[in-house]
Amino acid sequence: MLPYDIFARTMETPKDFKDDRLDRENFLKFDQIGKSNDYVMSVASRFQLCEPSQVHEYGEATVAVKNNRYLALNGVFPDPMKRYIGFYDFYAKSALDLKLTTYTSMIKYRPEHGQTAHFQVEIYWNGLGSSRDRKECRRQMREAISDGCFGPTVSPEVIDDENLAGPIAALERRQQPVRRLFSAACMT
Repeated sequence: MLPYDIFARTMETPKDFKDDRLDRENFLKFDQIGKSNDYVMSVASRFQLCEPSQVHEYGEATVAVKNNRYLALNGVFPDPMKRYIGFYDFYAKSALDLKLTTYTSMIKYRPEHGQTAHFQVEIYWNGLGSSRDRKECRRQMREAISDGCFGPTVSPEVIDDENLAGPIAALERRQQPVRRLFSAACMT
């Protein structure tokens, strides 16, 4: 994984929003792997999904899988239905540069549900630290990725939806950070 590889984290409602605002803690939530102390967060490769429309298709398909899974388990669709909103991008370095005391972080290729652009940010417990220390490290990881996010790119399917006007308007707009190709020592 190269530091400036770009990944997208898709947003959905209602999960990622609270009081008509993006809830960064839910949006960048790491899911526990079984009963282990290891965690993952799904992301999409922008190397494979170069165009925003491709990321939107990925996001729509992901939400459809979740809605259909709920239907299969409960016999009805969720109420309210999960809806794809759009995505934020971030550089791999946002997830990999943070030096965690209790976890090792990596981004791995993990296709699922027919989505070949699916990757996971994975953090593996190194056996050190208390439960509180591990929780704090996960918070720091969410914060590092959040600080590195740029966008958003909102889906054309929802941009004019009056029910989503508030949450969409409240999304924080961030410019893509400038990549430094040369160190200051090379500049004269």
